[in-house]
Amino acid sequence: MFARGSEGHIEELYVGPEHRGEGVATALLARAEAWAGERGCERATLSVNARNDTARRLYESRGYAVRRHRMDRRLD
Repeated sequence: MFARGSEGHIEELYVGPEHRGEGVATALLARAEAWAGERGCERATLSVNARNDTARRLYESRGYAVRRHRMDRRLD
């Protein structure tokens, strides 16, 4: 998590498989958002792999929405 201007960016959020489904990710996300808010940030941002349906559902349930698409390609 880091703050830059009016945005707090969540760099990584990971919960080990043995603790998934216990609300750990939701609690970590809420704490990161609170941290950003305490520093005057107006928005929280994050990136998620397009194929990570579980994480995308979590973020969407907390009000996150797609504002930008990041694209890449493999360089051979």
